[in-house]
Parts: sequence; structure tokens; C-alpha cells
Amino acid sequence: MKSRVLLIGMLLSMAVGTIAYNLFQHTGTFPEVLIRACGLYANLFLFLAIISSEYMLQMRRTFGRSFINVHHQLSRIGVALMLFHPLVFAFQEGAIVFVPVLYPPDAFLELAGRPALYIVFAAVLAALNRKKIPRKWKSIHALNYLAFLLI
Repeated sequence: MKSRVLLIGMLLSMAVGTIAYNLFQHTGTFPEVLIRACGLYANLFLFLAIISSEYMLQMRRTFGRSFINVHHQLSRIGVALMLFHPLVFAFQEGAIVFVPVLYPPDAFLELAGRPALYIVFAAVLAALNRKKIPRKWKSIHALNYLAFLLI
């Protein structure tokens, strides 16, 4: 078990280090670096949250915690960073950063994080209300995969 935790720690450190290295390769103001960092680390944590659902049993064995505990921690960090990313951007550009752009296709693909933000929030709300909508929450929560592709 120690070797698994060590391996996971090393891989995560490499991912965090690679992102940090790439952040400082491009010069920019502090808000620009912060925006980029929030976006990249949000992507990393959301990826880890998504992939954790494929390794439920291994999560318990490796971390000594339930899958759902680890999954929710990763999700909380990812969603917080995903929200912080446009908030910092909004201080520079205004509230327009929250308005999805659906057309033309090039602009949609460039700004696909905008609709992805709303999709993730819908999926989070579904998960938070899973006891109230027991049959539908998983279908809505599965939209996270679409949101991750858009990011």
C-alpha cells in the first residue's frame, strides 16, 4: 500500500510540477498567471475526480478512505478552481466572461469553458440533490464527461 501511495504521489507531483513549469514559461501579469493556473489545476483535479470513479475499490485500499470521500475532495477543489478562473478573469474583462458564446464554431471551441461551467454546476446540483431525484441524478451527473471534453 505504501508503494501505491508513493507512486500516486510521484505522478501527482510530476503533473503539478509540469503545470507550474509551463505557467512560468509565458510571461504575463499576476492575474493572467493566476487565471491560467486556476484553469489548468481545475482541469487536473476534475480529471482526477472523474478517473477516480473507475477505481473505487483501489481508492479505499490506497488511501484508507471511501471512494466517495476522495472523489468529493477532488471535485470540491476542481470546482472551486473552475469557479475562481472566470472570477479573476471577470475582474479584468467584466461579467461578459460568464456569457456562453455558441456561434461561430471557432469562438465556441475557444470559449467552451463558459458552457462547461454551467454544465458542471448542473451536475454538482444533481449530486447534491441525489436523494430528492434518485432516478435522474446519475444521468445529469454524467454531464461532467461532456463538460470535461469542453474544457
